[in-house]
Parts: sequence; structure tokens; C-alpha cells
Amino acid sequence: MELETEEQLDMQTLHRNLDQMAGDRTSLMNQIRSLLLERGYIVAQGRAELAARLGEMLDGDKPVLRTRIHRLVSDMRLRWIALDERIQISMPSSPTLLTQMSGCGGY
Repeated sequence: MELETEEQLDMQTLHRNLDQMAGDRTSLMNQIRSLLLERGYIVAQGRAELAARLGEMLDGDKPVLRTRIHRLVSDMRLRWIALDERIQISMPSSPTLLTQMSGCGGY
């Protein structure tokens, strides 16, 4: 059995890290959707749909959610944005590595 190269080990570590962050992001988005659904607000699947709906609900002049829930959802949105940024920072910049990772998940 051959030992893996440093590059292969780095790629495996990167994949695991990105998978974990993507899973955390998906879980957070599902929690937000669930919280909104409990209050009668239906949001379509997809990051863009949720981001747009949250923008409407949280950034508008007229409050949609009660104060505590508004703060909670705002905090969850900030955590989601932070995860997106961490995922982007963690993505490899090399075109070769990006090609290798293209079939490995929706980061």
C-alpha cells in the first residue's frame, strides 16, 4: 500500500473541512426556514431564495417578526454569512484543484 502524498492529504483535509462547513451552513439555513415556517412564513428552497426573503423580513422598515425572534434570526443570518465567507476563503485558488473538487459537493 502506497503512502499518500502531502498534496493528497491536504486535499482530503480540505474536503473534510469544506464538507463540515457546508453541512453546518445547510443545517443553519434549515433551522431558519423551520423557525419561519412555525410562524407562517414559507420560504422556497435555495440559498438565494432564503437570503432574499430574510432581506425583506429583517431589513425592512416595518418589523415582521417579534423583537426577540428578529434578533435571533438576524444572528443566525450573520452566522450563515460568516460560514459562506469561511467556505470561500477555504476554497482552493488553483484551477487544477478547483477542477478536482468540482464533483465533490456544493460548496
